[in-house]
Amino acid sequence: MKETLKVGLEHVHTYRVPENKTVPYLYPEAKAFQEMPKVFATGYMVGLMEWACIEAMAPHMEPGEGSVGTLVNVTHTAATPPGMTVTVRVRCIGVEGRRTVWDIEAKDDVEVIGRGTTSGSPSTSPSSTPAWRRRPPERNRTGRRGERRRLRRILPPRETFPGSPPLYLPIGNFFR
Repeated sequence: MKETLKVGLEHVHTYRVPENKTVPYLYPEAKAFQEMPKVFATGYMVGLMEWACIEAMAPHMEPGEGSVGTLVNVTHTAATPPGMTVTVRVRCIGVEGRRTVWDIEAKDDVEVIGRGTTSGSPSTSPSSTPAWRRRPPERNRTGRRGERRRLRRILPPRETFPGSPPLYLPIGNFFR
């Protein structure tokens, strides 16, 4: 990341919502989503917000560098039907080393539909393989391939808390 990326940087991205970015298209195989109204899906709104941040960062990245989102904290407050235009305004509110923090607001033709913050870091991966795939198996958080994690019960039997399942935690060092 170049040192030209500074707090205060702003960017505006506009997008016309097509029908295939509505709730029923988010997970077509999910019957519950098929029964929902055709309005801009929260999942797609979050992606649109990330897209605006990526565009804002692009001129400040080194060749071959991309951006990886690490935290998203947004609210979706209004429904947007297909055909409306959503305008996303992002403003850099923090640069800490290689980590950036962005304030985001999305508005449709009528009102604010979402706002919040997101953060991310530049990423250079020559093979485009996610870091968790490149880790040796002993450092993989899910344990060795094909092995189920051993669990231990940490609460009293179910009878103590009627209707509540017991809480299980992994045995051993979970946070390696």
